[in-house]
Amino acid sequence: MTDRLDSTAVREVAQLAQEALSAEERIFEVDGRHYSRMRLQEIVPAYRTPPWMRFQTLTGLRDYVLSRLDPEEAPCAINVRSPNSIEYVTGPRGAARDRNMKAQSFQDVPWDSASGIWNEVETTIIQLQTLCEPTGDRDALIRILSNVSSEEVVVSEDDGVSQKLGVRAGVFFKEQAAIPNPVMLRPFRTFAEVEQPKSPFIVRARKLSKISPIEIGIIECDNGLWKIAAMNNVRRWLEFELEVPIADGSLFIFA
Repeated sequence: MTDRLDSTAVREVAQLAQEALSAEERIFEVDGRHYSRMRLQEIVPAYRTPPWMRFQTLTGLRDYVLSRLDPEEAPCAINVRSPNSIEYVTGPRGAARDRNMKAQSFQDVPWDSASGIWNEVETTIIQLQTLCEPTGDRDALIRILSNVSSEEVVVSEDDGVSQKLGVRAGVFFKEQAAIPNPVMLRPFRTFAEVEQPKSPFIVRARKLSKISPIEIGIIECDNGLWKIAAMNNVRRWLEFELEVPIADGSLFIFA
């Protein structure tokens, strides 16, 4: 006989020890309150669920829903969790009434890493051109920033709302330019299939030292209201594209 028991034998011994306890020994009373020596855990019948589908567009999610590739008896739901994240889940099922995720769509949003960060002028101009839809305010801001010299910036007037910058380049002095505040921008912050919400941003310029470069800060100032607008845009797009399953009661959409 070996000196060590394998894991199966240990479990069997533990099970026998539990079964040896009578009902009276498993439940005892202290000061009128009843306690159990055993921790009870519900045994839920197991069922296999396939891994959920992953998409990066609304179109991919729409095509999957309309394909009815994995039909369900109970109605399903689409939950617009954020401007760039959607989950497609089943209705409650099984003894435990669990919901299972069938698919998820997630849109990468590069603007998240740009907003609220102070960057050099050239980096800010590139971000405005590549990460925002064209608007009058965006184009005007790009023109102003394009005239800022990396050598020197003189803040001649600053009332806390707008700044007037005296810009020196080489041997000539350019005209002062007022940075408007707030500016209305449409950054790419939600799925490409829907309209990007317009929201206000505060734009500030600073130069920390004589040798440091000019830095531009673009900061959101609408307290996140754009997120509600973006999620409603996504919900309306899905309701239009998934009209058939919504009409027959097999799909519900929430935002």
